[in-house]
Parts: sequence; C-alpha cells; structure tokens
Amino acid sequence: MKRPAASVALVLTLALVGCSSAPAGSTLESSVASADASLLPSPTPTATPSTCNPLEDGGPCLGLLSLGTYTTKVFTPSITYTVTDGWGNWEDLPGNFLLVPPGEELAGVNGDVSDFIGIYHGVAAAAADCQEAPEPGVGSSAQALADWFSNHPGLDASEPVPVVIGGLSGLVLDVTIAADWTGSCSFAQARERLVPLIVGTGPARLHRILNASFTTRLYLLDLVDGNIVIEVVDHPEVDLGLDDYAVIVESIKFATQS
Repeated sequence: MKRPAASVALVLTLALVGCSSAPAGSTLESSVASADASLLPSPTPTATPSTCNPLEDGGPCLGLLSLGTYTTKVFTPSITYTVTDGWGNWEDLPGNFLLVPPGEELAGVNGDVSDFIGIYHGVAAAAADCQEAPEPGVGSSAQALADWFSNHPGLDASEPVPVVIGGLSGLVLDVTIAADWTGSCSFAQARERLVPLIVGTGPARLHRILNASFTTRLYLLDLVDGNIVIEVVDHPEVDLGLDDYAVIVESIKFATQS
C-alpha cells in the first residue's frame, strides 16, 4: 500500500512516546532497556476483531483490536504480537505490516499526522536523490544501515544500540532531521526539508521520506537472507510515545526461520 507524503506502506511518502520521545542521544539505551512486554496487561481471551476494511489494500488485516495476542496471516516470517484495547492492524502483506495506536487512524498515517509501528521485510537505505530506489553502495545488514543513518549529514541520529526483538538480533537508533539540513526533493511543497530514509526491495513495498514533523525509531534486524526493519513513528503532539511503543515492539515474536 503506497501512501503519499507520510505513510507507511506502498507509496512514495513523507515519512512514527512514554509521554515524551527519547531524543537522539544516550537516552535511547535506557529507553530500550526499560521496555518490558510483561508490563502489558495479561491478555484476556482474544476477542474477535472487527472485519478489516482499510482505506487502501491492506491484505487480510484485522482492523480494530481488543486486548490480546494476535498472529499475522500473510507477512513472512509470521509475527505474533500483543496489544491493549484500541490498537488497529491496517496492513498484513508479505513484506509490510502496520499497527496504529489507540486514538490514531489510518487516514492520519497517510496524512502524516498519526503515529504508527510499521514492520518491513526487505529494506534498503533510500537513494539520496529522492528516487524510489536503494542508495548505491550501502549494504542491507543492520550494521551497514546504522552506519549510513549515523553518518548522513541530514540526520541527527542516536548512538546505535544492540537489540534483540522476537529472536532476531540487530541495532536500534532514533533519527530526526538535522537542524541545519536544507535538503529537499523535487516533489516537495515549499522546499520542505526532507531526507529519503528507507525503501523496500521486496517483499516490502514502501518509500519512506523523513520530514521535520516526527521522530523515527528504527529497529534494524538481520535475517539470514536479508533484513527486517521495524519503524516506529512518533509525532510530538500525540499522547503516546516511543517508550509506550517499545513495550509493543518487545512483545513481538517472529516465526523461526527454516
């Protein structure tokens, strides 16, 4: 599913708190370390979710969720995750998965005003010239991607921290647009400051471009045959934040790779 100017899935898009975001810097390590999926309420018997009827093709997604533990139907490797009441699953495709927190909407994700958690199988650093293509010469490993983001002149990035999510190892870091960055893209309105961030290489389909309205936490996880990237988008005006979302991310379990 492609989303114009600030989404999560299949389209060229721009661009996803505790009560406050972990700023780029040393606070990320303590934020990730303190995330504990056991803090989620004990799931009651999983309620039957509403039928998914997303604004765009999201596959057999589940729609609005009740407190409980769920498993993807299409995304590979399959994901099992636990959420509280009010979360929404609006995308379950072979390479794209989307969760939207309580009070937020898919339309807000598409409009670049809602927070979300996106999970993508097969991601590269996006081309610096804003084309929907990988940046030449940048590897797809967690370390290679972290190095690229950490050294990009348009990004303020926290120190990458080792992390294990759902059995997969990698690195996590927070990124925002650098205060002195003036770069943009030809399709931007009013020369909005932009940094191309990530692009899908299959099965993931997406092109994510960072703007100045949000912070992104990137969990870069290695697979034997590629990578999985978890993108957590945090707009400062949304009540929840990166620490809240870390608890959901820590609940994730990926199916064992054969």
